[in-house]
Amino acid sequence: MRALIIERDFLRRSVNVEIVKYFKLFKHVYFGETLSGSHYMLNQIDVLFISVENDQHFQQTLEELKEQTHIKVIPLVEKTEADIVKDTEAYIEKPVTLSKTERALRKILSESEQTEQLKVHAELRIKMFSDIMIDTMEPVDVKWRTRKVKELFAYLIHFKDTKYLETSYILEALWPGLPEKNAKNLLHTSIYHLRKLLKLFNYNYSIRYKHGKYELRIPFKTDVDIVQQCLKEQPSPQNIKQVMNYYKGRYLEREDYIWAEEFRQNIHEQVIQYIQLGLKNEKMFRDEIVSTEAKHFIEKYMNNSEKH
Repeated sequence: MRALIIERDFLRRSVNVEIVKYFKLFKHVYFGETLSGSHYMLNQIDVLFISVENDQHFQQTLEELKEQTHIKVIPLVEKTEADIVKDTEAYIEKPVTLSKTERALRKILSESEQTEQLKVHAELRIKMFSDIMIDTMEPVDVKWRTRKVKELFAYLIHFKDTKYLETSYILEALWPGLPEKNAKNLLHTSIYHLRKLLKLFNYNYSIRYKHGKYELRIPFKTDVDIVQQCLKEQPSPQNIKQVMNYYKGRYLEREDYIWAEEFRQNIHEQVIQYIQLGLKNEKMFRDEIVSTEAKHFIEKYMNNSEKH
């Protein structure tokens, strides 16, 4: 982790020598007197400690950091100004002391340590056929804050092979025709709510922003992945059954996202052709149950194709 400290007189206090020693837990620590003068560092840090003078100053700081959704902000405030930042995850009342710094950092570090252990987290199972759903064995109540939060998640999953997604592409796909400033505000709000939702699954650092691009940083597997893997293999009764079990409707058809239309049509045609090819396989005739189910499947989705 890397940290940036914005405080005009941070290094003038006697206790700060000890506090800086504590910062050795970070890979790098940078110091600056103003945020505007240190703006070039924002893409290099994970945690920002910044002195807050008043509410207007704090709101201006948040505005400047809108696109830096990967940064955890820890305000440094006078006791009389503490109400300004009471809703933040962590803050430090001045005078800054080692114990106060430790308490604030524990909250941040505990999240970061979980983030670094992504590989030990269970994969999220995500359904994309018919509608997007998070399929989990955990007792988690998944509620989309808005339809755009749901669409944003679907969009990030859809383009999972593109590691970093350009902000401009997301804006054009989800808010076409909207003024850029308005669209960006809606994107930032949606990112916030999506990250909050993913925290329910212990992913505390799920979406990273870097150089004008966003990256989804969670382990997951979709029903589309399973079906596509089957489509690469010969249409055996086992694979046919697997495809039919997971293909419960056209790709994201309930929301009918325009950006998903081409893939929706392509995967639908591939599935139909795969099942039809399987019905010509002699092994299929030996498995009467799967053969009958496959015929019903073709009949159902061929009719569905005509409606579309």
